[in-house]
Amino acid sequence: MMASLGYDADPGYISSLLDAFGQWDDDKDGMLGFDEFVKLWEHLGGDDRAQAVLESGDPMEAEFNKFAVIDSSDFTKYLDRDSVKAMMIAHGFAPSEQYLEGVFKAMADADLNQDGRLSIDEFVKLYSFLGLG
Repeated sequence: MMASLGYDADPGYISSLLDAFGQWDDDKDGMLGFDEFVKLWEHLGGDDRAQAVLESGDPMEAEFNKFAVIDSSDFTKYLDRDSVKAMMIAHGFAPSEQYLEGVFKAMADADLNQDGRLSIDEFVKLYSFLGLG
């Protein structure tokens, strides 16, 4: 995640960051829940988009965010072929290559600006195509 956000994620830095996670782990369960992650994000200089998603309660946006890739140049979120496949597997699909090609064709049709990525607005069409929404 750090590398995709443009941070120099050398092993020493990551190790020290993992050691420091304890200060954000409010419930001391050894994992960062979303609220705890928001605090870490703020510490790393992130913006308030994560908190806005948490407060929005929009299930479609939450589903999109589970699989979204973040463009490190402008921090926009999108789905690509790999993230669509990961979403399908997470939802119990065991797609054959032929089925995946059909899904990717639908993804291309949903890609209104033809940039090879699906924004949250474009995602809704694909999600419906898959029978998930």
